[in-house]
Amino acid sequence: MPIDILQNRHRENRRAEIATDAQQTLADFYTGKFRHQSAQDVISALGGVS
Repeated sequence: MPIDILQNRHRENRRAEIATDAQQTLADFYTGKFRHQSAQDVISALGGVS
């Protein structure tokens, strides 16, 4: 049972981190720090399949 509690806390903390990162990324996007790109452009820039 204590392991489950710790695992749940870890998951909750991670979800909160992801949510914070997502909010910051959206704020950055809306202020013009990022530009619109197609999915293909992003994949190509990351070195994925073209």
